[in-house]
Amino acid sequence: MSLIYRNLASRVGEEEKITNNQLTHSNIISDKDIYSEFIIIYCLFLIYSIVFFLVVFLIWQLIKKDMLIKKQDKRIRDLTELLVDLENEVKNEVELVKKKIKNPKKEEEKEEKKEIDYEILYYSDKSFVVRGNTKKHKDKLKEFGNYNPNLIGGPGWIFSNRHKNNVEKILNNDF
Repeated sequence: MSLIYRNLASRVGEEEKITNNQLTHSNIISDKDIYSEFIIIYCLFLIYSIVFFLVVFLIWQLIKKDMLIKKQDKRIRDLTELLVDLENEVKNEVELVKKKIKNPKKEEEKEEKKEIDYEILYYSDKSFVVRGNTKKHKDKLKEFGNYNPNLIGGPGWIFSNRHKNNVEKILNNDF
């Protein structure tokens, strides 16, 4: 305690050295002075603690914000890639439409060729065979002949020659 008294005495301006034996009523520090210094020190400690925690909190917020920015950057990249893909698809569709507008006859010919993808072939003196895409005419063709997967030359519909006109009408959608 004598060290506290000496420090306080030197602050007040007293130059004489005080020892435990020389304490007098005038240079004894009152409880009120000690309490006020304690309060000041405690307040300074609180202020420094608050400042420290604010700095830590701000650093944490900056780190958190940086992480969010990285997540948003990834989302932005994903959205950008999606938009680029959609843009390419739209460009391809526009090119197809332009081609159809420029060459409508070629597209119609292709569609007709797709529709007529069967062939009528001689099979014997009494019969002929139809091979190719005939699924949409299957029900009508059953009335005049049979489908046989084991014919010479591959699977197909076999008919009697007397039904040739009817089969041709069915395949040309005239029947």
